[in-house]
Amino acid sequence: MKGGYIMGEFVIESYDDLCDESGFQFEFRCEKCGRPFKSEYVKSRNVAARNKNEKLGNAAAFLGGLFGGKAGELGDLIDRGSDFANEMAGDRYEQEKQAAFEAAEAIAEKSLSHCSRCGCWFCSDCYDKKAGMCKDCAEEVAQEERDRRQEAEDRRREEEERIEEEKREAEERRREEEERAREEAEAAAEEQKHICPKCGARVPDGMRFCGNCGTAMIKVCPKCGAENDRMNNFCQECGAKLK
Repeated sequence: MKGGYIMGEFVIESYDDLCDESGFQFEFRCEKCGRPFKSEYVKSRNVAARNKNEKLGNAAAFLGGLFGGKAGELGDLIDRGSDFANEMAGDRYEQEKQAAFEAAEAIAEKSLSHCSRCGCWFCSDCYDKKAGMCKDCAEEVAQEERDRRQEAEDRRREEEERIEEEKREAEERRREEEERAREEAEAAAEEQKHICPKCGARVPDGMRFCGNCGTAMIKVCPKCGAENDRMNNFCQECGAKLK
């Protein structure tokens, strides 16, 4: 059974009270597998005194009932004294039992180990000495650590993926900006071909001279005579430098 006695500094709750009227014995158990650790049987020092008081009380009661009168009064007095002595013996028995329990618990503490996590007591088979915990708690702590590391690794991986995604998006924007700038430059260059370099008038496509001022819109190669766009610096036919 449990309870009934003030236990030591390290409380072992799982135990059986095997005490009887003559002595004291306790059996402590591992709180996981139930492996028992039984203390040695310790005889009570007050057993003889208690038995003597009981015999005296019984004799006094018999005397009082047999003779009555003065003898009866004497018997009652002896009987009350015996009861008082029995109460005192009972108190001493409880004190002995408490002391025996504490001694048994101290011995049990050498066979059982205290888990720093759940606070229970376990045998060597159910206790992880290195972790300072029972094996169940040690596994829980190890799993919590694995989960914590996995969560940290997941966060790290997510952060790397986010950074890579931002880099890809930035590179994509850069390429789009370059493509747009190139298209705008090509469009501007194409448009510039139709602008008279002298008066700034727009010259329709295919016209060789500005209709506003007569300025030539083409360059004729002095070497091969090929017509070139006026924006060219070298002949597209022979490579000669154009004026």
